[in-house]
Amino acid sequence: MPLINITNSLVHAEDGGAVHSVMVGASMVVEARKLLNVDMEKLALDAENAVERLERLNHANHALYCELEPVVGSYCPGLAAEPFHVHRYGACQHTH
Repeated sequence: MPLINITNSLVHAEDGGAVHSVMVGASMVVEARKLLNVDMEKLALDAENAVERLERLNHANHALYCELEPVVGSYCPGLAAEPFHVHRYGACQHTH
């Protein structure tokens, strides 16, 4: 494949699998495909704590969702089958 624009090729075609090392501001942040400045165990623990906190904070919302889901789930498909009264391009639809 011809290399026309290396920056464009890297940004749009590379998935990161070929990255071996990364330096930012004269500091290595990735070396030999390993993050150097991220504590992965702490990050995983923080993520677990965030999930627990969000579940706790959203408990009432989840309960409401569970109550409304059957009603909304049966109502919305019916609405989707009806033509929408507003023209998608903003023009009036006149029938003659």
